[in-house]
Amino acid sequence: MTRYDFIDKVKKKHGQITTDTVSEVLDAVWAVIEELLSDGKEVWLGQLGKLKTVIQSARTGRNPKTGKSIDVPEKVALRFVPFKHIKKLLNG
Repeated sequence: MTRYDFIDKVKKKHGQITTDTVSEVLDAVWAVIEELLSDGKEVWLGQLGKLKTVIQSARTGRNPKTGKSIDVPEKVALRFVPFKHIKKLLNG
């Protein structure tokens, strides 16, 4: 689903809201989420789950093409943790 499809669905669900308003609110929500994640905080997404950052430690990897060992540095990654009812919904 594209951004525009999402905006259109929200607009149809609400009824009296404009496309521009939905777009502005969506932009504001993304900006707040980015700010919170960059500060290392968890972001709860309503009934869906939460986004959180995790630190992946440095490790030794292997180039699959050449087989040569390479050092992979430590990095911060993003994880989504779904809530139980979403897991049940997805898995029947």
